[in-house]
Amino acid sequence: AYDLKANINSKIKIRNKNKQIISNGYFNIDNFTINLAGLKLPESKIHFTSKGTKVNLDTDLYITNEEKISVLGMLNYGSKPATDIKITSNEIHINNVINLIKATLDSLHIKHELNPIIGEGIFTADTYIKTDFKKLNSNGNIKIKNCIIKNKDKNLKLAKINSIISLDNSILKFIDTSLEIAETIFKID
Repeated sequence: AYDLKANINSKIKIRNKNKQIISNGYFNIDNFTINLAGLKLPESKIHFTSKGTKVNLDTDLYITNEEKISVLGMLNYGSKPATDIKITSNEIHINNVINLIKATLDSLHIKHELNPIIGEGIFTADTYIKTDFKKLNSNGNIKIKNCIIKNKDKNLKLAKINSIISLDNSILKFIDTSLEIAETIFKID
């Protein structure tokens, strides 16, 4: 048994106004914990507040007892799009993310077809991004190493990704980046 536990507090209104999704309010998940492989994960939080087309996130999500990703910032998807966000993580194993998603969906009795999906590889993030999509102010990087997503039942590799996404000195740069889908390899140099 996964023994999922969480405190959820929400008051949010979502509307479609002039073909634009508008939301006002908050959706907070606190003390989120679940048992994976017999171990209880540390408590996580996901805080989401919105006003109009502006969304604020404050998230600390444990993937395992040692693996955690944090997201703190703002995203505006309206007529003046902008983002101001910091993403940090230690080394996170892709398969652990998949296992957490499966366990959460199973605990909530949500049907899915993820059981045969497995992953390999790791990613890390330590980056800050602020942009109005005209100017970029950023630093840090996101590293994806030997990330493979596959269907074990069909012995089918769905994707393989390697990349270093560098955002140092307000310059977006892809380093040693490749994506393999259905035995077709795409490289960014």
